[in-house]
Amino acid sequence: FLECNWEKAEMESKKAIQLNPNSPVFHHFYALYQLCLGNPVNAIENNNKAREFDPLSVIFNYACGLILYMSRRYDDAIKQLRKTLEIDNSFTPAYFLTSFSYLQKGLYAETIEEYQNLLLRNTITEKYVPVIEEIFKKSGIEGFLQWLVDEGVELEIGIYNQPYQLAVCCSLLNKKKMAFAWLEKAFEQRSVKMTAIKVDPGLDNLRDDPRFTVLLEKVGFK
Repeated sequence: FLECNWEKAEMESKKAIQLNPNSPVFHHFYALYQLCLGNPVNAIENNNKAREFDPLSVIFNYACGLILYMSRRYDDAIKQLRKTLEIDNSFTPAYFLTSFSYLQKGLYAETIEEYQNLLLRNTITEKYVPVIEEIFKKSGIEGFLQWLVDEGVELEIGIYNQPYQLAVCCSLLNKKKMAFAWLEKAFEQRSVKMTAIKVDPGLDNLRDDPRFTVLLEKVGFK
């Protein structure tokens, strides 16, 4: 999976599940595999099995929200991510994905509110809560996304400075040259997030560009 060897990943996943069909971890990773290939129905099916075996797993519940988000089912994603936070309200990726689910729905005030909830979880970032509110008032959602890029380059915090996430923000801003530059860096760093480029709605602005086809091929999608 991490090497983007999709054919072998499927073979090994099926073998693992055959050897131990009651393993939630095996179903979890097979669900992620199915998601990355663009098979959301199979992804949800296997995630459901993982959560049946371990219903209180934060990771499995978050993964369900992730699958729903990548499937463009934003209302369902938000609902599932809320359930994840009921299990562990300190799990910051769930705030992040909830924020971007609202963004995809065009509900920008809610986008900012959820991102503020994320910022409040870290003493280093909580000072930015009023900052992004002011930026949003002055420059709208574009100003907020540009702030994420500008701060992301500087801050040594993963939620900001991961090249893949910077690429998503640039894509949403329709700054294609910067987006592709960050995606190339993410690929060079072997970022696991690159496995999602086939389905990530945050990259939809790039899909009609020939450079995107090249990137798909680099991560094993033909």
